[in-house]
Amino acid sequence: MVNDPGVPRAVAVGAHNVPCDDSVSELAIHLFAVARTLRSVMHRNAVNGGLRRGDAALLRALVDLGAMRPSQLATHLGIGASAVSRHLALLTEAELVSRDRDPDDRRAEIVEITDEGRARLVELKQTYIALMRDYFGDWDQIQMREAAQTLKHIADAMTTKNMGDATAALRNEEER
Repeated sequence: MVNDPGVPRAVAVGAHNVPCDDSVSELAIHLFAVARTLRSVMHRNAVNGGLRRGDAALLRALVDLGAMRPSQLATHLGIGASAVSRHLALLTEAELVSRDRDPDDRRAEIVEITDEGRARLVELKQTYIALMRDYFGDWDQIQMREAAQTLKHIADAMTTKNMGDATAALRNEEER
């Protein structure tokens, strides 16, 4: 087989061929650096307002998708039911979510964000945006839009793949 520098090499991973070239490696390195830096920035600046990262993601999902069962929330977030349960216990205690019986199935419950939860999420977003303005204040609108579009494309691709993987994993777990 002749190595063509214009064609990315691929390595078999499971049933998929994954490009294994410098661009994929570089993307992965930079994504991890951004994630690590964001965690550091948020921790150092107490951006979370007392919320853990997972708490904010759970609240955001309830805003975006509306009230739902904890199992649906777990599937949407791509995490296990026990992790959702831990987050919900703390968020319920802080009165950021409410938990009520599902009117269609009294054995199940429906989780919904409260007005206080919405307010905390708005505060968190405003604080985060102010920090990002500080970090990217020297970027022009075109740079910001291009970066935002690229990140959206990355997030969409990763979320779609993660949702499929999480759903399959939960299905396998339920079958055991």
